[in-house]
Amino acid sequence: MALEDITNKVTDKLGQLGANTIGGALGIASHPIDRLKANVTAWLKTAKFEVNIFPPRGMNASSNVLSALTLACHTAEGMGAQTFGTTDVRRGEALLRRLPNDVIYPDLSLGFHNVLQRDNLVVYKFFAEWASLVNIGGLGGGFGYADDYVGKLEITQMGDDGARVHTYHIDNFYPTSVSVAGLNGASSDDLHTVEVRGVQYPNND
Repeated sequence: MALEDITNKVTDKLGQLGANTIGGALGIASHPIDRLKANVTAWLKTAKFEVNIFPPRGMNASSNVLSALTLACHTAEGMGAQTFGTTDVRRGEALLRRLPNDVIYPDLSLGFHNVLQRDNLVVYKFFAEWASLVNIGGLGGGFGYADDYVGKLEITQMGDDGARVHTYHIDNFYPTSVSVAGLNGASSDDLHTVEVRGVQYPNND
């Protein structure tokens, strides 16, 4: 059977999903919204994106590592997000209104696959070195200058055709925590995933 014929059959089947369910028997899944959801969710795909990392000047990361990290990121959450701090305005016990008083940028969360098999800790070592520029004194020590540990990120969402849909420019970023996946001798002794959380904030200089 040709691919086009298979695609047409699948499309026709999606349009009739409601008739073959309990909801369809009750007349519920025949609602236009249910039919729309059935068609939309069936064609959802995983997000395609790349992360370009521009580490601080104090790091001597190789181009091979930076290139590998570009496509190794499997999770990126928090970019473009902001919330407002508020102040309650009261008259006695009564709350009259809540006024904004500050812009709060949540931490950015990134997850990376280890992609260079010769050294399964390469991703961890990259971000651990970056974190060492923040805390220059070790446990109980001091912290470095922002210019020495703040880097940049560009997170680009792409369409199915590879075209860039939108790019988040994060001009100020540094890691606040770096952790690796736990070891499990029953399945694998490789460290497959590195989770990174970091501070992001806009340029206001």
